[in-house]
Amino acid sequence: MLKFGGHGRTKKACVRRLCPNMAVEQAEDSELDEEEDYQQTADKRQFDKIDDALPVKVTGANCKKINWIGEPVKVDATKVYYERVEIDGAELKLGDFVMVETSQSNIPALVSRVTYMWKDINNNKSG
Repeated sequence: MLKFGGHGRTKKACVRRLCPNMAVEQAEDSELDEEEDYQQTADKRQFDKIDDALPVKVTGANCKKINWIGEPVKVDATKVYYERVEIDGAELKLGDFVMVETSQSNIPALVSRVTYMWKDINNNKSG
C-alpha cells in the first residue's frame, strides 16, 4: 500500500478486516499451488524411489565361520531366530549397527541396524 511506504501495486488486507473478493482470489491461488506441489512431490517420489529390497553384494560369505550363540529365541517352519551370532570372531547382537555394501555402485554403503538374525532350517543359510 502506498500510504504505508509500499509501491501501491500489491493488495494487502488488515487481519481483522478482509475484503471478500481478496479471500476468493487467495483461495483460487492456493488451489493451484497445492496441485503443483502435489505433482512435484509425486514426480520426486518416482525419481527418488529405491526399492526396500536392495541387492546386497555377499563378499566371502562361504569363507565366514558362523557360530550361533545361546538358545533360539523363536523357531518356525523355515527359520530359527537367535539374539547373538559370532562371525569370524566378531560378535553381533540384536540392535547392533552394521555397514552393508550393495551390488549397485551408485548407492553408497548402507548403515543398518540388526533387527532379526536367523538360520534357515532347509539349507542352513544365515539371514
